[in-house]
Amino acid sequence: MLSKLFKYEVKAVGRIMLPLYGASFLSALVLGAMAFFNEQAAGMDVPVATLAILYTLIHLAIVIMTGVLSVTRFYNNLLGTEGYLMFSLPVGTPALIATKMLSAVFWSFMSGVAGVLSALVFGLTYGLPHLNAEAIEQLRSLLSEILQRLRLEHIQEIGVFFLILLTGIFAVAGILARIYAALAIGHQWSSHRILGAVLAFIGLEIVENWVRIFLANAGTNTYSLFILETLDGSTIGGMTTALLSTIAVSAAAILLYGVITGILLDRRLNLE
Repeated sequence: MLSKLFKYEVKAVGRIMLPLYGASFLSALVLGAMAFFNEQAAGMDVPVATLAILYTLIHLAIVIMTGVLSVTRFYNNLLGTEGYLMFSLPVGTPALIATKMLSAVFWSFMSGVAGVLSALVFGLTYGLPHLNAEAIEQLRSLLSEILQRLRLEHIQEIGVFFLILLTGIFAVAGILARIYAALAIGHQWSSHRILGAVLAFIGLEIVENWVRIFLANAGTNTYSLFILETLDGSTIGGMTTALLSTIAVSAAAILLYGVITGILLDRRLNLE
């Protein structure tokens, strides 16, 4: 049942996000072509600048919509009137919460991938016409360097890269779990529930920072969201330890927030 709910949630969000990704790729393609032709024949500065602004706005819309949908899908489906339908399904509350979070993390990751691919489309569209013998040789050297980095002696660096990626995923999931817990807490208010959720989020953030400070004083190095807070040394081993500590702390926070949200939805949910 969880897989079916996840597929449904992904499709529901995809109906909004996929057209935005398509617009991003199309604008990158056209912008790259126009930027190249503008070098060959002047007079296209205004169209290129206009399209560049549009390209930026599309990516801004992707970021905003990813965040908005991650929150509103949870709030409307579980805390709004749609909750009558959702909680009538033959699935437990933890599964409902997990579905929303997994979908939100999935689309956050896909938005990041779409941004990278869009930049690649622009780079290829603009750069391929400039290819010459010197550029090809530079690309060959770059590819050779990348392949060398992928050899066995650099396996630790590759592992750290994937740990950084996993840390980012857990960081996003942790923020979402905190938001969901704050929404559930704010929903206990008889009125001004959004204000209650905002205050709850701030309170949970303060408590989480206290925990991080305590862990740092206890000698446990952790990363905040993509930001190194404390790290003794810059070795790969030190980074690996800090990243694994961060993942463990994030997983514990996600579990705790999930328990809080689940208890409130199970025992104190008021859909009126």
